[in-house]
Amino acid sequence: MFDECIVSQLCFYVYVLIDPDTEKPFYVGKGQGNRVFQHVACALETETNTDNYKKIREIQHRGDEVKHLIVRHGLDEGTAYVVESAIIDLCLSLKKLPLMNQVVGHDSRHVGAMTTDEVIRKFRAEPLTCLDKDSLIININKKYTRRAGADDIYKATKGWWRMGLKRPMAKYVLSEYRGLIVEVWEVSGEWESKMMEKTEKREAHLRWGFEGSVAPESVRMRYLNKSVTKKLGAANPIRRNL
Repeated sequence: MFDECIVSQLCFYVYVLIDPDTEKPFYVGKGQGNRVFQHVACALETETNTDNYKKIREIQHRGDEVKHLIVRHGLDEGTAYVVESAIIDLCLSLKKLPLMNQVVGHDSRHVGAMTTDEVIRKFRAEPLTCLDKDSLIININKKYTRRAGADDIYKATKGWWRMGLKRPMAKYVLSEYRGLIVEVWEVSGEWESKMMEKTEKREAHLRWGFEGSVAPESVRMRYLNKSVTKKLGAANPIRRNL
């Protein structure tokens, strides 16, 4: 549930309820406060048999939990109606939603599609003020798709990265996605190298990657869900200092 601090900043929003088995939306709505969570509560507390409630009970019965996605927030009520109706029209028109977007929607970084966990993470995020010498940050914006899960965060982070000729010494790697640290990894053993062949656009060069696992909780909690400010003009996805 959202606390009062988050509610006061969300304003009106548009949300989607998703079946975790199929990853397909089954209900689109708009609201404010904790409206996004009320469908599940009502389905379990009442005997009303709308299609929406039946679907929620079906998901709960098989031991799963409904997924909540905040599509847009920070809206006035009129704008929320427009966004809600547009999504409903799209879902009714396209059964499999074969979206081919190459560019994210307007202002997506700030108020675009987020899970409820990501909304909580965003508004509670504290700035990362210290990065230990044995750690580095890797930005995975181009390799990770929001809501894909922990395995995909790891795959997007582990390699292969251009870091020069000297073997990286970092023991811990922080996955940064859209300005937030979304996971922390402990490197197992030494970093591995891979020579990238020469192409028409670039010379042959060395890249580095690692095998690892989620970092110990004491390390993970120092960095997880902290916000990172991008340095002006910085293009390299690798950061060794703040």
